[in-house]
Formats: sequence, C-alpha cells, structure tokens
Amino acid sequence: MKATTPFPIENLPYGVISTPSEPTPRCATAFEDYAIDLNELQRDGFFDSIPGMIDGAFSKPALNVFASTPQSTQVEVRARLVRFLPSASEADKEKYFVRLSQVTNHLPMETANFSDFYCSLEHARNCSEIMGLEVNPNWYYIPSVYNGRTSSLRVSGQPIRRPWGVISGPGASSQATWSRSKRLDFELEMGVFLAKPLPAGQILDIRNAKEHVFGFVILNDWSARDIQGFEMAPLGPFHSKGFGTTISPWIVTIEALSPVECPVSIPQSPPPLPHLAWKGDSSNATWDIELSARILRKGKTYHITSTNLKDLYWTPYQQLTHLASAGEGLSTGDIFGTGTISNDRLNGVGEKSGLACLLERILPKNRLACMEIDGLEYLEDGDEVVIEGWCFHPQSGTYFGFGECRAALVPALDQWYQNHGICPYLVSKRMDSRGTEAVGNVQRAVVEDTKVVLKATDERILWDEKQSRAVVRKFDLRLLSLFTVINLFSFIDRVNIGNARLLGLEKDLGLSGLRFNIALMCLFVSYCVVELPSNILCKIVGGHIYIPTLVLCFGIITMLTSLVEQKGGLYACRFLLGVFEGGISPGLVFMLALFYRRHELGVRTSIYISASSASGAFGGLLAIGLSRIPDWGLIHTWRNIFFFEGLVSVILAVVAFISIPSGPETARFLTESQKQVAVDRMRIDSAGTTEHSRTTFRHVVQGLTTPPIVFCALGFFFGNTCAQSFSLFSPSIISAMGYTKELAQLLSVGPYAAACVISIVVGYVSDRYHSRGWVIFTTVPFGIAGMGMLEFLPTSMPGAKYGALYLAAPGIYAFLPLWLAWAVNNAATPTVKAASAGLVFTVGSLGGILAPWVYLPGDAPNYRTGHAIMFAFLFGSWVICIGMIIYIKWENRAREMGKRDNVLEGLGLEEQLELSSRHPAFRYAV
Repeated sequence: MKATTPFPIENLPYGVISTPSEPTPRCATAFEDYAIDLNELQRDGFFDSIPGMIDGAFSKPALNVFASTPQSTQVEVRARLVRFLPSASEADKEKYFVRLSQVTNHLPMETANFSDFYCSLEHARNCSEIMGLEVNPNWYYIPSVYNGRTSSLRVSGQPIRRPWGVISGPGASSQATWSRSKRLDFELEMGVFLAKPLPAGQILDIRNAKEHVFGFVILNDWSARDIQGFEMAPLGPFHSKGFGTTISPWIVTIEALSPVECPVSIPQSPPPLPHLAWKGDSSNATWDIELSARILRKGKTYHITSTNLKDLYWTPYQQLTHLASAGEGLSTGDIFGTGTISNDRLNGVGEKSGLACLLERILPKNRLACMEIDGLEYLEDGDEVVIEGWCFHPQSGTYFGFGECRAALVPALDQWYQNHGICPYLVSKRMDSRGTEAVGNVQRAVVEDTKVVLKATDERILWDEKQSRAVVRKFDLRLLSLFTVINLFSFIDRVNIGNARLLGLEKDLGLSGLRFNIALMCLFVSYCVVELPSNILCKIVGGHIYIPTLVLCFGIITMLTSLVEQKGGLYACRFLLGVFEGGISPGLVFMLALFYRRHELGVRTSIYISASSASGAFGGLLAIGLSRIPDWGLIHTWRNIFFFEGLVSVILAVVAFISIPSGPETARFLTESQKQVAVDRMRIDSAGTTEHSRTTFRHVVQGLTTPPIVFCALGFFFGNTCAQSFSLFSPSIISAMGYTKELAQLLSVGPYAAACVISIVVGYVSDRYHSRGWVIFTTVPFGIAGMGMLEFLPTSMPGAKYGALYLAAPGIYAFLPLWLAWAVNNAATPTVKAASAGLVFTVGSLGGILAPWVYLPGDAPNYRTGHAIMFAFLFGSWVICIGMIIYIKWENRAREMGKRDNVLEGLGLEEQLELSSRHPAFRYAV
C-alpha cells in the first residue's frame, strides 16, 4: 500500500512555486500536503550558520544557486528541515506552509543543456525490429544520446500541442509532405538534474559522478513518430522530439534516494569500456524506482505500463559520465533524460506490461491486452498522459514519490494561426499533494474549439475567469444593449410603413393597386445592393464611426418621410432609407464579433436581432400612441410615426458616437487589466494582429465563396423572406381575420413578444451546447407548422388562425440569428468575417425584395398563396440546414484524416497565411 502523499518527511523534494498572494516565483520544498516557503524561512534566518549557504539562494526563480552549493551544505539544509517540519507550531505553519492545491508550479531549474538517451535494451530491440534491423553493435559500447532543446521543457500541467513536420507520403509513396503529426506518442523516462558544474576541458571520472547529481524528476519525452521516421533517415530527431518534454515539478534529491540504491537488473555484455565501468559497490549502481503511466481519455482512465528505473541497460551514472567524457563540461541546472525505460516482464496472463511507449506495441508480439484501450495505436487530441514514480523506503517502511508528470495533448496548429493573432495561452495549473489538478480542467481550455493554442514556453498568461465574466457583463450592458436598441429602431423605421398603412398613408399618398408594394420594394433594392460593400467599408473606416453615422442618416431620412406629399417622394425616401439601413445589421454583427468569442455569439446575436420581432410588438403600440398626438402643422396621424421615431434614431446616433469603442483595447469603460483580458479573449478565437487584420481581396473572395458561408446565406435568404413578409403584413393578416384595424395593431403584439423571448432562449441554448445547425434544425419546424395551420384552417376559425401566429412567429424569427452566428463562426479572419456577414445580409435582402410581393391585395382575405410561399421557404431553409450539417461533418472528417493537407504543398508561408478558413487545420462549426 502506497502512502497517501508522495512527500513524507523521508522525501522533501525541491521545486519552484508561486501563489496568488505572492506571484513571484521562489524556491520551496514539499512536505505532506504542503509547500514550504524556503525563501521565507531563509529571510527569517533559519539557514544561518550553515557552512557554504548562499544568502538569498531560495529567493531566486530557480534552484540553480542552491544546487551549486557543496553537497555537505545541502545535507545540512535537509537535516534542519527534517528536524523542524514535523513539529512546526501553528504560527510557523501559518507563515511558512502553503497548501499544494494553492500553488502554481514552475520549472525548477534554469537549464542550459538538455540531452536525451536511448538506453533501454528492450526499447532498442523493439525499435530495431520495427525497422527490420538488429540492435546496432555500437549501442552496447556507449550510451546512445542526442542533444535536445531546452525550449521544449514544460513543467507538469502545461498542455502539449500536436506538432507539424515533414512526413513520408501515404502507402508506399516516398513523397515528402508537410503535415500535422498523426502518430503522437509518449515515452516514460526519468530526468536527472545536475548540481556541481564541471569546467570545459575536464573529463568526469565515474567515481565522482554522484557529486554532480542534484536529483531526479519524471520525464515524458513526447515523440511524433511519423516525423521522427522521416528525420531519422538522414541524421536524427529534431521536430519530432523538440516540440515538448514534460517534467514533474519536484526534484527528489540524490540524498533522499540513497535508501533505494540497488544493483542493475540487466547484465552488461560485452563489459563496458573502462571509463564507463562502475567502480563502486554493485549494490548502489542504480535506483529501485517504480514507474507507471496511464492515459485519461474521454473521462476514463486506462493503465498503460509499469516499469522500473533499474531496468535500464545503461545506468544514469554511466550516462552522466558519457556526457562529460570528452571534455564538454557540465553546468548547474543541466538535465538529461534517461531514455525510454521499457522492460520485458510479463503480467499475470503472460503479456508484456512494461513497454514504456506506444510505438513498441506495433509489433504483433507486443499487443497488450493490459493496455485496456481497444484499438489504441497513438494518442488522440484531448488525451492526457499521467506518469508517476514511487520508491519504498526500507528504514521507515513507507513509500515516497515524485508527484505526477502529466500533460494533455491539444490539437495541432501552425504558423497560420499564430500569425493571425491566436492567443498563446498557458493554463495555470494548481497541484494537490499528488500533483493532480485541483482546479479547472486543462481540456476545458484545449478542446473547446480547435483554434485554441497553448504556447510552449514557461511564460504564463494567467486566465482570470472571474475578470473575464466581468468584461463580458460590461460588454453586455454597454454595447449589446446599445446595439439592440439601434437594431430595434432600424427595424421600426423600416417596417413602420405597415402601421402607417392602417392609419391612412395609402389614401393620403394615392397608393392604389400595387403602388404600396412598390414602395416597400424600393427600400430593399438599395438595402441589398449596399450591404456587402457597406460592411467592408465598416471594417476599413471603423464601426465606432461608421455605425453611428448610418444611424444618424437613417434617422434623418425617417423624419423627412413625415413630410412627403406624393408617392414619388415616398419612393425616394424608402430608397435612401435602404441605403443607410443596409449597413446596420451586418455592421452590428461584425462589431459583435470584435468583442465576443465564438461560443458567446449565438445568444447575443439572438438578443440583438430579437429587436426585429420586438419591433413588431413595440412598434405597434408605439404607432397607436403616436398617431393620437394632435395635429401640429403638417404633421398628423401617420406622419407622427415617422417624425418621432426618426427623432429617436437621431438621438440614438449621438449616444452611439460617444459610446461605441473601436475595439476591446479602446473601451473606456474597462480598466487597464480588463482591457488586456478583453484583448486576450479575442486572440483565443480569431482577432488578428494589426499586420494580419488588413483587408485583402483574397479574404473578401473567401468570405463570399466558402461553402458553409454560402449555405448560411441561402438559409438566411429563405428565412429572411418569411421574416420581412411577416413584419410587413402581419397587421393586415390579422385584420383580414375580421378584427378592427386598431385591434389588429394590438393583437400583433403577442406573437412578436413570444418570438422575441423564444429567440433569446434559442440563442442561449445554441451557445450553451455550442451548436448552431442542430438548433436551427429543431426550431424551423415550429414555423412550418404555424404556416401550415394558417394555410389550411378555415376562415370560420379566426381564433385558431390567430393562435397559429404564436407558432409561426417564433418559428420564423428564432432561427434567423443563428444563420448569422453560424456564418461568422465559420470565418477565420476579420476580413472574412466582415465579408461573410455582408454576404449573408446581402443575399438575405434579396428576400426583402421578394417579401413585398408575397401577400398581394388580390389574395385577401385568406392569403392562401402567401401562406403557401412562406411554408415552402421555411421548408427550404430547413433542408439547407440539414445539407450544411452533413457537409461540415464530412469536410471536418476529411481534414482530420489529412485529406486536405495537399493544399499546403508548394505554398510558402505567406501563401499559407492567406488560406484562412480553407487551411486544413481549421474546423468548421456545426
């Protein structure tokens, strides 16, 4: 039975920590469930009078200074801690003890050199057999080693990103391909940190090797086998190994390990060369350290291997001696990996259970039932590898350990994403006494969408979820509410003509026959023409200037509409209103995408666009109230509607000029720290840097031709045709059921109010479950059912027909915002986002041109033809949704399998940067 903590008094490993109250990294030791602040102890004189101790050694962000002290000094430091810690007073605990669950671990030492060995006989035999070879005879004479990259070192808890590299083509093809690694593996090793330096030019005697060792950590040498296979043919590993090496955070000292010294378990034949031959007692040539690895996959834990350090053919002392056998010298803080520690032991059913990587399992003889995962070949994105090490202390009869060496694998991302501003995030890890994660889940940060990248350095960008939520709340209060009101009055100014119609507009302006329908169409002709170029112009000029200008202009045009005396003047005002309102909706969607992350857009797009349905309710009540204002000059009845609603829009424009920032970084209502959080949030998704936010024609074209965006535009066209028709004619439809015109105005409020509420709920559900397509698929049938009831119910049932509007209105309005959010979600860069939003609204506005002709005067009072058209268009939107879901799943699967990697062939870096959402690493959102 192992101890409940890897850090009993017999251990006392060293590490580097920081805490929320003191974020400066400093040295510590681990005891039971606590980290002991050695810097605080040293400042209070605890280590005074120890010969060789250096002042301030424990205040450093690395253990190098302390590790460079004489071994006798280190022995005395440990002895004082052993005497003090078990009997520490409550006051001492309050001052020096910090729970491990509250600390952040850092790399324990500053490292100049990192080397990795290849010293397990079982591992060497298996790897050679895979290549159809025997173990090279030279392997038996020297410990094989290569120099790694210190930049690859990661402390336990930091995720590892799947790398890119050159691999061989599929099948028998030898054609080189630049691709994501598809064969990602781990290697269970131990790492040895060095203490005493050795000057260059001197040669290390193996008898003195021990005095140069500071201690051991667990090490996971992540390996991209397909990249390694290509690199090994000319020379040796580079990208296949240099992308990540995870180590446990606590260094177990050579002194703590002395009770578990033991003989080697594998005889060395032929005998080692003299300089590598162990000259000490054979019983202390290596260490008895039990090691195990497990994989966490999709919420389940699978045991993978159990092995032991003593199973290495070449011991760590021999490895260290070989490192310094040619006069290269050694530096304090250098680390070397022991190499993969595999053995040939069998489990209870006669199967090998000690293979310390997945590669060796390729051999038929090594198929391991005990690996527990059926069909396991290599690691999948989201897998977390956890390695532990334990030792049995014979004097005390207890176990002690190293804590955990753990890391999750995140999806591959390349230069394209990094150059487009994806935030290089690290997840702040807090470890409990076993080194397990105590707060958060690394997979929450890496699997949320495929565009998250975790920077492979020790630099930390701490994610404060509380502050992030505060930023979002401010955006909701200051921006979303303003955008919603702008869209509300934009829509009211557009459709208030339907209310004015019932109050005498047709009679006063002589709009007999189809002239009213022509007036409606005039707006949508200009509206659809300007939407796309307007949104590109919005990005170039800046939404903080462009949007308020449009609001001011359409407010003035609405006020001028109150003065028209002839149908020609009405036609002109409607056309100009379309010119200035055409840029509002796509512009606001683009602005939302600058402040909110992808999974936050659904509900907020629904809230802002719910203004269109709210305008039906609010606009009807407002029209009744305004029409009752006594005549004043030329303004009376229906003219009051246009004048006062336009006046509100002008006032709103002034507020918008003052309130809308150009981006998160210029929001005056945020503190400086909140601005940084706001900017970092957007870098996670797709906000670009200045260099890569420039508008390029190629990205505009991509926004207009990317298949999912085109699908969204078509789906929005069918839905918007229905929404515009419903908004323009719902008072007339209700009036035709036999209700008075004033009562029809009031009765139109209910369906719109229901649609507004349900739109917001649907948007929330879409964000909550990160789904656009499936929510649209579920919502549209309600509208289809409502229109079917209007089509087939007899005129003798006006109550039932009116009730059908409560199905039709939510079914029409609730899914429209999701088409917009879906399109923007599938655009990777700001220019593509702007173009995609413009395309969706432009194509949707074609439905606005069609909308005035859906319900014609000759079709009254049943409007059977109009209801049938609405039914067909809703069904068309539903079919497009189904087709898009199928296409996206098929395309994402093809990209996951590497079938789109060929688009990178022959492209330079700049050309790859231009691929945007067509890059094979990008995943479309469902």
